Amino acid sequence: MPFLVSTEKHFATNPRKPRFTMITRCFTTHAHARTTRRRAKALPYVVAMVIAMGCARGNAADAPVPPPAPALSASLPPPTTGQVMLTLNDIRIRDPFVLPVAAEQCYYMYASTGSSCPAGTPLGFVAFRSNDLQHWSEPIRVFTPPADFWATRDYWAPEVHAYKDKYYLFATLKAPNHYRGTQIFVADSPAGPFTAISDRPATPEHWECLDGTLFVADDGTPFIVFCHEWLQVHNGTICAMPLSADLSRPAGRPIYLFSATDAPWGKKHPFPAPGSKRDYPTYVTDGPFLHRSANGRLFMLWSSFGTDGYAVGIAESSNGHIDGDWRQHPEPLFTKNGGHAMIFRSFQNQLYIALHAPNTGPYERALFLPISEDPDGSLRMVQ
Repeated sequence: MPFLVSTEKHFATNPRKPRFTMITRCFTTHAHARTTRRRAKALPYVVAMVIAMGCARGNAADAPVPPPAPALSASLPPPTTGQVMLTLNDIRIRDPFVLPVAAEQCYYMYASTGSSCPAGTPLGFVAFRSNDLQHWSEPIRVFTPPADFWATRDYWAPEVHAYKDKYYLFATLKAPNHYRGTQIFVADSPAGPFTAISDRPATPEHWECLDGTLFVADDGTPFIVFCHEWLQVHNGTICAMPLSADLSRPAGRPIYLFSATDAPWGKKHPFPAPGSKRDYPTYVTDGPFLHRSANGRLFMLWSSFGTDGYAVGIAESSNGHIDGDWRQHPEPLFTKNGGHAMIFRSFQNQLYIALHAPNTGPYERALFLPISEDPDGSLRMVQ
């Protein structure tokens, strides 16, 4: 069952316009009394798949109600200590990335201050922490750019990977007169603080790139897998490039994997509008994420636009390696105007796909959907 929820009362009275509680603070806490009053007024929840599907018609009272949330673990202070706990409905977020940290029995969900904190919050990246995927801490700063840092806008798509006893943040960045790219940062803790391991993005210098992710091959070679953006090449592509063992520099040339138009379900990007300065067909590639199945098949989740808006597709390597022939599944895994997905495994051994939905501001929320692997390794949604 998805964890993203909204209030039943508002759905019943105005089912076409979901209302969300926005975060009005980023690094402060409320008094316990205010928290208690807010929780006392909380209304029953309904499953938020209706949000991603455009708020399905009908009385919300007929929707299934999730079971009560489990008690919070002692490793995160409960609200009675003064810490305000948030639900996914409270957190506006694009491109959610969840890192389970077994040693802490804690999940970290990473976000940009640009989407998840109030207007005017200094640029950077934050993390929300949870023991149960339902109750989340207020955001903690994991990266704040130094005063002389080159990137001044478009702090996008942070994701953190455990690699060789450290934690590496991959993030998309931009500045005027600079190409967009994915830069890599390192920390000893998933909570940061992260520092840059080089003075420039890891993606090719004169390419417009975004959404870089880490993939480690069977022989231990690390790769950055990233999008060569449609803004520059019109038909967006996904590429891979080997990195040095410490991830600090490229160790080879980019490898082309596939283009957006290779997917039979993909549609032309709805922007720019006809008559604009870019009046030509453009096709998007976003958010690559690699997943190795239990029987060795290598899949890639990625996002583009389909018949019903933003969608998540699946490609599979023909030889189980990054340099294989990437074959597109004929139908997307998720079609209802949500995407930029990744896969994580809960501490209860359940696989989830995490994505944001809808793909419309300011309503984006994280959605966690259970998935499973069939005996042949194929991925499917759990009904």
